[in-house]
Amino acid sequence: MRANLYRVHGMMQSYFTRKMTGYFENGTRVTVRPTEFLRDARGTLLARYAQCRSARLDEVLERAGILPYFTDYVAHAGAIPDVRQPPRPALNRPFPPAGQ
Repeated sequence: MRANLYRVHGMMQSYFTRKMTGYFENGTRVTVRPTEFLRDARGTLLARYAQCRSARLDEVLERAGILPYFTDYVAHAGAIPDVRQPPRPALNRPFPPAGQ
């Protein structure tokens, strides 16, 4: 189980830094690149982790087997959005840019 976790962990690092190639059982090859929307969402998730990090949170994430996804990439944390404004994800259709 742990070996597979780190294999997936490495694949996710590859995906978020450039692109990832996946293969289906029938041999079909697919190359996937992260979108700006996904990179922004990941940055927000990592920023919230950094803000709320505690021994208890790390314990829960470790039990779930996903702690490395946070600790190894916390340097990629983005900004936490201002919650006083409703979310308008401009990169996620069908939302128009603010002011429209």
